[in-house]
Amino acid sequence: MQRLRNRLALVAACLAGYVAGSWNSGVVNAARDPSKDLVAADREFDSSTAANGVEGWVSHFAPDGIMLPQGNPIVAGQEAIRTFVSKAMTPDSSMRWEPIDGFVSGDLGYTYGLSKSVHLGADQKPAVSWGKYVAVWRRQPDRAWRVVVHMDNSTPAPAAKAE
Repeated sequence: MQRLRNRLALVAACLAGYVAGSWNSGVVNAARDPSKDLVAADREFDSSTAANGVEGWVSHFAPDGIMLPQGNPIVAGQEAIRTFVSKAMTPDSSMRWEPIDGFVSGDLGYTYGLSKSVHLGADQKPAVSWGKYVAVWRRQPDRAWRVVVHMDNSTPAPAAKAE
């Protein structure tokens, strides 16, 4: 009988250890979720662009990064991106975005979300444009995420929230 109790105690201890270990590894993995790091990098990209304009935008692109802007040819490389974006990002305009989600596999990942741009219209009054985007990111040797492909296009204004 004692032998059976010892075996049951051993089985119970193993099960408790397995459950505790599984829960702990889940917590550790959630804390290290690389997609959360990537979404945070996208939010930093937005903040940096809001604070620093064109230079904030360009600083988040890899040297070989490309943009696929709606209605325009492919824009390749940081200098070409700087030139292209400087025509759209003027002191009287703003662009903000919010990532919806992201996914990482190895050193590549993507984020997507919604954007809002404000610029002066032909009547010199603020005009709002809405958009959606996807950004493909690559982790650099210094472990920082940089955009390698960015594509956006316009979308209708979001529906007003019912109260």
